[in-house]
Amino acid sequence: IKQIPGVREVYIEQWFGGVYIDSRPEHMFARMAVEPDRIFTVFPDILMPEDQIRAFEKQRTAFISGVDLAKKQGWKLGDKITLKGDIFPVDLELTLRGIFTSPENAFAQDAMFFNREYLEQAIPAGRRGNAGDFVFLAESINDIPRIEAEVDDMFRNSPVQTKTDTLSA
Repeated sequence: IKQIPGVREVYIEQWFGGVYIDSRPEHMFARMAVEPDRIFTVFPDILMPEDQIRAFEKQRTAFISGVDLAKKQGWKLGDKITLKGDIFPVDLELTLRGIFTSPENAFAQDAMFFNREYLEQAIPAGRRGNAGDFVFLAESINDIPRIEAEVDDMFRNSPVQTKTDTLSA
């Protein structure tokens, strides 16, 4: 995907699901496994102090939270949480290493992101190597329809191929 003209960056994102504390609505939020070294390029509107970015990139068990979610859950830097797997048969122990704002992305404000490699290493070998989404940053908004069509063509005969979905332009 990154070799398609007009794609500046791409990364893999995986919905984890799982349970935080219990299934009450106040404990429901997006839990996404991502590539820490690429998320800030693909989403330049995710703003966080540089030392927190480095801590997230460096620690395999680190997670970052949108400021709204951190406030709602009462989280502070250094707090440890457990996500109990439901889609994936693993429980993940995570440490909060960053709290970000995202003025242009309301979804991110109430989401948490953790290292995809940690998830990959935790799940059974037969379940590894899958991707929930490929998220890309285009050079120009005008490139998006062409890039989407090329990505769809690349994966057309894949047993797990689905239509490209544009979140925002």
